[in-house]
Amino acid sequence: MSFNEIMSLVMPSLVALLFYSKLSGKTLNLFEAVTHFALFSLITNCVMYGILIYFFNTDSFIYTSLFTFKYTLMALVISLLLVVSYRFIELNVKLKLQVERENG
Repeated sequence: MSFNEIMSLVMPSLVALLFYSKLSGKTLNLFEAVTHFALFSLITNCVMYGILIYFFNTDSFIYTSLFTFKYTLMALVISLLLVVSYRFIELNVKLKLQVERENG
């Protein structure tokens, strides 16, 4: 793996993590930071690969400078949209669960 590949796969998720931290207004502990980074990275890269394969018909990924630049910009936009939608869901969706247990 080259430096271009690593940076284009990791950097948008790091920016998304920092944006989420600023948007939520709290500092994340190590566990929260790692889990949010993994979530943002997984979703962002899966969406990006899906876009590249299904919409742009890209069969192989050769990380040239131009490809890396385009990939990083598109992944950055997707990751920022992901953070906004994640925060929106976090603030507006509430789940109430009730667990009933039978005796015996």
